[in-house]
Formats: sequence, structure tokens, C-alpha cells
Amino acid sequence: MHCSDSMTEEETLAVEEFRKLTIKDCTPMMLEDDSLFYRFMKARDFNLKNALEMFQNHLMYRKEYQIDTILTDYKLPEVMEKYGTVTLLGYDKVDDSVKYLDIGRCDARGFIHSAKKIDLIKYNFQLHERDIIAHRERSKKVRDYEIRVNHEIHTILSIISLNDIGDGEDYIYC
Repeated sequence: MHCSDSMTEEETLAVEEFRKLTIKDCTPMMLEDDSLFYRFMKARDFNLKNALEMFQNHLMYRKEYQIDTILTDYKLPEVMEKYGTVTLLGYDKVDDSVKYLDIGRCDARGFIHSAKKIDLIKYNFQLHERDIIAHRERSKKVRDYEIRVNHEIHTILSIISLNDIGDGEDYIYC
């Protein structure tokens, strides 16, 4: 696990204990993420009980929204495939994704009102899962020593164009 470089011995033991308690509940897709166990422990300040609760909630939503098969089993409504405004521009200097959302030149209100709420949720989950898979594939191919090979996504930079919307700034950086 690449996160172990910055962990104390106590944190390493806590992550290992968490892994032992939860690995049987993980799907194969989840296990592709080298930092999975570390991230849950870190998010809860290495408190095992709180991390376990968070992890169980995470498993419930993954099952409810069928995250592990969302890219293969779920077909987006045509309007989302045709008029979705998200474009992957590339990667920044630490190899995190940079995306461009051209909201200003699309009918955002029409886009939102033309689909069911569940489709909007799944649209966003699909975008996220595509980013994760693309990043993993890229990490496998990259052999540049300036970029960590197994680097997990920490940030997705989104440049949102509000051009032609009206008053205000033309771009928002998230």
C-alpha cells in the first residue's frame, strides 16, 4: 500500500486490523483500490468503530446503486448520453484528472428536468467510476518517476464554464 510511507506504526496496525475485519465484505472491484482500507481509517481519525460504521454505510450505498456494475449493466437515458457536458481534458502535474463542464452552453435546466432523479444520480456515479477506472489504467501504463505508479485519485479538478449564463464569473474552479 503506497499510503504506508506516511503512517505511524500504530496507524499501520489499525489499518491492518480494519482490513482483516472488512475484507470479506469487499467486492473484487473495491479490492482493486490499494488505498481503500487506509482511506476509511484516515477519514475517521483511525477510530476503528467509526471506520467500520462508515464502511458499512458505504457498502449499503454501493449495493443500492449497483456501483460495481453501473458501467456495464446500466444504460443512461439518451438525453444524458447526447447532451452530457463533461469532458476529460487530461491530467495535472500530480496526475489527477482535469475535467471541463460546459454548463453555460447547454440547457442545464432542460437536462435536469428530462430525466428521473435516479438517472441523474447514476449519471454522476458513472462519471466517477469512469474516472477511477481510467486513472487505474493510466497508472498501470505510466512509468515516469515523477508520477507515482499506483497513485490513487485524490482530487478531480473541474473547470466549469458558465459562459453565456449571464451575470457573474465565466469560470469556476472546483
